[in-house]
Amino acid sequence: MRHVILGCLLFLAACGGDLRRSPAAVPESDAAARQGVVISTGGQDLMKTYAALVGPDRLDFCLRGWFGESASGDSSSQRPVYKPDLDGFRTFLCECAAHGQNCP
Repeated sequence: MRHVILGCLLFLAACGGDLRRSPAAVPESDAAARQGVVISTGGQDLMKTYAALVGPDRLDFCLRGWFGESASGDSSSQRPVYKPDLDGFRTFLCECAAHGQNCP
């Protein structure tokens, strides 16, 4: 019986199994990074460009999606996994607002 328990413990240690619950992500830092991209000079210029192309309602919808919220304001699990940056924001707006066509 000791061999089985020792084997299980070694298996968990080798696979990185942690018996404690760990949070999947830290949403506060993710939201802060996303907000930093949006309020940057480049982010503001991008939003002005897309607001002229698609209108403020569609842009607002896309911004809620960028911050991981649905139209009702609920948090979504569809957030991108990468660290937010200006190129990622540009790509996201292109897909959301312009459906990947005629992106500035």
